[in-house]
Amino acid sequence: MGFDRDTPQINISSLFDDLKADADGHYLVRVFPGRGSVYRVAPYNVRNRQPFHRQSFDVKPGETLTVDIGGGGIIVSGRVMIPLDDTPSPVDWRYARVEARPFVPILVLPNLSEAAETLQRAVFAAAMTFSSLPRVQVGAEMKELIDQWAETPEGKAIIEQNQEVYDELTRYLDLWFSHLDERNNTHRRIVASSVDDEGSFRLDDLTPGVWTLTVVLNFPRVQERHHDFIDVWRKNIEITIPDLPELRDKPLELGAGAIHLGFDRSERRGPSER
Repeated sequence: MGFDRDTPQINISSLFDDLKADADGHYLVRVFPGRGSVYRVAPYNVRNRQPFHRQSFDVKPGETLTVDIGGGGIIVSGRVMIPLDDTPSPVDWRYARVEARPFVPILVLPNLSEAAETLQRAVFAAAMTFSSLPRVQVGAEMKELIDQWAETPEGKAIIEQNQEVYDELTRYLDLWFSHLDERNNTHRRIVASSVDDEGSFRLDDLTPGVWTLTVVLNFPRVQERHHDFIDVWRKNIEITIPDLPELRDKPLELGAGAIHLGFDRSERRGPSER
C-alpha cells in the first residue's frame, strides 16, 4: 500500500522497550488518526536492525484497529560453515548477517520498436506534469500518472493517433511495472538474523514458497573496526519452504543444520570494490 510521500505518516516499530509485545505476541499502542505502518524490528548485528513484516493501516478518530504482524510462517535455522583455510582473516561474526526475502525471478523484457520508445519518452514527460514531486518511482506511481494523462483530451488524441504503438507500449509497461512492484514489495518482507560466534542463525516466520537467502560475512582488518575490512563475502542461496503442517511446531533446519559456503571470486569483494 503506497502513501503520498509529502503526507505525514505514523510508523510504529518494536525498536523501543515500550513497544515490545508480551509473551503471547500482543501489543497495544495509542496513535494519532491517519495512515501509518507497524512492523517488527530485529537486530541482525551489533550496529544494525532490520524492520520486517510491515503492515499498513488507516485509523479513524476514536477507532480501534487490530493489526496482526506476520504469522503463517515457520522458523528456519541453520549454520554457516566456511573454509577456514581460505579466509583473508578470522570472520567477525558480530557483523555477519543472514537475510531472507521472497524470490523474484529475473524479468526479460521484449524489445520495443523505435516508435514505441519515442512514444514512451513523450508519455513519461507528459505524465510527470501530474506529479507534485520532481521524481517518482517507476512502477505503480508512474502508472497512476500515466492513467491520469490518458484521460486528458491531449492524451486521448495522442493514443487515438498512435493506437497500435500505444498498445505495444502498454503491454511492455504492464510487464515492467508489475515486476518492479513485486521486487519492491519484497523489501517489506525481508527477514534478517544475526549470526552467533559458531555461525548459527535463526529466521522467524518464513511463509511457504521460494526465498532468496543472502549470507554476508565481514573480515575486518582490525576486529573493532568493521568498516576497515580486508574482504566482504556475500552469497545468495535459493531455498524452498514447504507447506507442511508439522513444520509449524519446530524449526526447519537447512542442510542438516549447516550451509557450507564455497565463495567464488564473484562473491568476494575487497576494500576498493565497495
